[in-house]
Amino acid sequence: MTPSSLPPEASLLVSQLLAEAVREAQGQPGVLVRDVPHLDPRAVLPELARLITQDVDLRIAYLDPTAHASASVAGISGDIFTTKVEQAEVWRNTRGLDALVVVITEMDAAKLTSLEDFAPAGPGQLRRYLVERAIVKFSEPNEVLPRWWQIIGADDQISFSDLVDYFLTLRDLQGVELRDQAALQIHRLGLLPDPTFFDGPSEKQLRKRLADNRTIALRLANFSEEDRQRVDKALLAETEPDRRAMLRERLHDLQEFRRGGELNLTAEDARQLLNIKRTPPPPPPPPGNPDVEPPPPPPPSLNFTSLAVENLLRDDADDDEDSAESTLDNAVDELRGQLTEIDDSTVRPEHVSVSLPSGVQVDGVVATDVVNMVNRLVGEGSYGALVKSTGHDIDTMVRGFHQSADVLQYFERSQIDVFLDAFAAVSPEGAALRDAFFDYDASRNALLPHLGELCVAPLLVSTAPATRELITPVIEAYRKVINRRCIGLLDAPHGVWRRRPSTYRVAHAHRHCRPR
Repeated sequence: MTPSSLPPEASLLVSQLLAEAVREAQGQPGVLVRDVPHLDPRAVLPELARLITQDVDLRIAYLDPTAHASASVAGISGDIFTTKVEQAEVWRNTRGLDALVVVITEMDAAKLTSLEDFAPAGPGQLRRYLVERAIVKFSEPNEVLPRWWQIIGADDQISFSDLVDYFLTLRDLQGVELRDQAALQIHRLGLLPDPTFFDGPSEKQLRKRLADNRTIALRLANFSEEDRQRVDKALLAETEPDRRAMLRERLHDLQEFRRGGELNLTAEDARQLLNIKRTPPPPPPPPGNPDVEPPPPPPPSLNFTSLAVENLLRDDADDDEDSAESTLDNAVDELRGQLTEIDDSTVRPEHVSVSLPSGVQVDGVVATDVVNMVNRLVGEGSYGALVKSTGHDIDTMVRGFHQSADVLQYFERSQIDVFLDAFAAVSPEGAALRDAFFDYDASRNALLPHLGELCVAPLLVSTAPATRELITPVIEAYRKVINRRCIGLLDAPHGVWRRRPSTYRVAHAHRHCRPR
């Protein structure tokens, strides 16, 4: 390969992580790779070819017609490689085939539902291998970076693609430069650069700095009128002309702020502009009086999940109003009211909070891009859609949904009724399946008004008594639909398959339920 034709570094790294996932999946019927950013057949197929040379028996379906050339260059023969999902299904259903079937796609293909029993290899799985690699890579210089990678690896507000970018930026650095750049390059994680970020090396200190930094970044993203006035006062109060000019330049960058990576603003600059003072360290005990106990630490911040957990662990005899069931119902109602006030076209995170009887405030962040997308695609008689969107990973595609996504087809009740009526007309099992679905749909409609709260605080909604009573019927009804589906489709007469033009969908469902 010429240098210009080599895969990007991100693609090479992702292909190595994918090879680790494939190796670990041996013994499974197959591996389904999708929604993974930076996929490139020029990088992926040579890694899989190395596994084959190490006696890992594979069948590879890379669902991209251009992948044939890369397979040939990697030395993968045509009898174990394809770009067609149909051939992957043939391998999957071949008795006695012990090879691991690897299916790789950069989009949702119509027939991938037949491969849902394959082990998934998406960003959620690959980030574990990336974090393990980072911990080993950065463990020698100091202890703080491995601890930091464990924290961000489990943080669902940081995308896999951002972690890849951050790792590659630090990979070739060493010593003091590595530590310094690890603090300055956190803008790649949606945070603000902070040279002092790793001054406190304990896990508690790192988590506190992460939470504080993210709070400031969210305030800059939303940039309320109140914060705008604070910034104006901070600029007037700055006495050094050069510093004031630099802050004004950073403020100009703020007008198009989306993520920390688009700013040259540091966390310290942001604190000055927003008039946020650093939390002072706790005072030392009085001298000469060692028996005096230090003041108790401040209570940990409370979020919606921890509030729900406290209720679940609550003793019946406990009279703590903050964890009482009525408090949870009130919290859900208050959260719902705040969600209705959020603009349905925004994609910026929004802060929400609920006050408990004791005065403690429960804070949360609304991923408005997710909530607004779900509200558009899910509703009464609407069960999602097939969407074409651009982006390297699922987070990017969701963020760009309102601007660039193309809804190819909505999944609606009328489409489902066609099949339910066909089944019900020819067999008692089909009629039972239709009735079970009707019951499920009715219980689902009763829960839909709380869809926004479910997106933001699912455990809280599941725990609060009022909404818990709505969720349980949905789960039970859905379980009955699944049981009826498999029984009904297995026993339905084969004439049903010929009743409708879209016979391949029904026949496909029949095979999916058939015991292997």
